[in-house]
Amino acid sequence: ARDLVVGHGSGCALNIRDINIPEPFRIFARREHGEVRIMLQAGKGYTLEFVKAEPHEYLVDGDIFKAGNYSFRYNRK
Repeated sequence: ARDLVVGHGSGCALNIRDINIPEPFRIFARREHGEVRIMLQAGKGYTLEFVKAEPHEYLVDGDIFKAGNYSFRYNRK
């Protein structure tokens, strides 16, 4: 899939009932200069926090970010 919506409620590809965010966030792929880049977009009313890193435009292998009361790790495999 090119777009993964994470949150709670209908319309989310990954539905986590007890996640504490007002709107779902998106993980999506975009092709730039012939290379596929993975991007992250927060919903309204909150920010996604990166653990041990500054926020950056693209997700890279091993990135850990927090959304509400959950932590997520991006692994490119």
